[in-house]
Amino acid sequence: LIKAWPITGRTHQIRRHLASIGHPIIGDNIYGNKTTSGREKGLYLASTGVEFSQPENECDIAIEIPSPRKFRDFLHKYEVVS
Repeated sequence: LIKAWPITGRTHQIRRHLASIGHPIIGDNIYGNKTTSGREKGLYLASTGVEFSQPENECDIAIEIPSPRKFRDFLHKYEVVS
């Protein structure tokens, strides 16, 4: 698992960078390879939080959600977590 903070907002920024250093995202049929796609269904990339400044009063807002269930199931299936 990684936490990433995209800077430019460019399309596929996280996917391209991780693939370029030899760590493509599981299920990535565009930038991945046979070991990272096909075994599991769907792309294993999700935003679980967002932070922004509320424009009217400039209060910082942070919203977070749990990781998707398929992520947790994957980690348990491959014994990445106990």
